[in-house]
Amino acid sequence: MQPYLCVYLLTAGGDGFNDDEREFLHYFGIVVWKMMSKGTKSLMEISAETIEKFEKSNWDMVEYFAGEKKEIDFLAHVELIMAKYNQKNVLKYVLESLMEHDPDDAIIRDDKKGEMFIYLKTVVDCLDQV
Repeated sequence: MQPYLCVYLLTAGGDGFNDDEREFLHYFGIVVWKMMSKGTKSLMEISAETIEKFEKSNWDMVEYFAGEKKEIDFLAHVELIMAKYNQKNVLKYVLESLMEHDPDDAIIRDDKKGEMFIYLKTVVDCLDQV
């Protein structure tokens, strides 16, 4: 059971997400958790402090990329992140899930995909701690 992780998925982004986006974030966060729990490594219970630490680190990374590499778009940022990332396949799944939605479906607004990626990456980071 990961109670803090569940609360995080339900509250991340505050009121910035619509109901469909909130549902997507929660659903895919749980999918990531279930995927990673099937691995060979036993998952630790995630604390609120751990979530805050990884989320801050991820937002710091976004600020760095925004300040240092203004010409790089979202997908280029993700490629830089994934180059040395421990859970490449899980993060790739998250990215593909975010990007595959038809804009006509409007489940996830384009301007929210980057933010949702950061929250889901935070989940992966927390679950991947050694």
